[in-house]
Amino acid sequence: MVAIADHLSVDELDRGYRSAKDGTTARHYEVIRFLAKGHSTTQVAALSGFGLRWIEELVVRYNAFGPDSLGDLRRKNGKPASILTDGLLEALRRRLDSPPDDGGVWTSKKAAGFIATFHGLSSCSTQRTGRRSAHLHAALYARTAAGRNAVGPCRRTHRQQPPQDHRRT
Repeated sequence: MVAIADHLSVDELDRGYRSAKDGTTARHYEVIRFLAKGHSTTQVAALSGFGLRWIEELVVRYNAFGPDSLGDLRRKNGKPASILTDGLLEALRRRLDSPPDDGGVWTSKKAAGFIATFHGLSSCSTQRTGRRSAHLHAALYARTAAGRNAVGPCRRTHRQQPPQDHRRT
């Protein structure tokens, strides 16, 4: 049996589980609640789908820091968007209404070039767009899918197949 610090009673853990605003927090409360009720880590792993090592880490975190340590803590460790700011996204939406400078189709690379210019950078990786990249990709897709700047379907060029008697001599 794992020792769980008495930061919250089992009833309070149950209320935390039921009132959690996201699934990760709810599942963390559920794990701690099961352990506080006396279930083994193996049973809790089977019930929750978490691995034994993660449950141990969650217990250590909960015992040390209490209920504030439950949930997806990555959401609280970031900083405001520095690349895909609201101003940039609005400017990019306006820019995507016209064809790119080369007259072709909009691509992630061309959008990254626009982003770099907007921020006064020499370049910007297409992977630097972070969590908000879904907006960027949706905007690019909408421009090509709607027929604006669109070209025909991509055709993959295959190497010509060798003749049937390609045996080495």
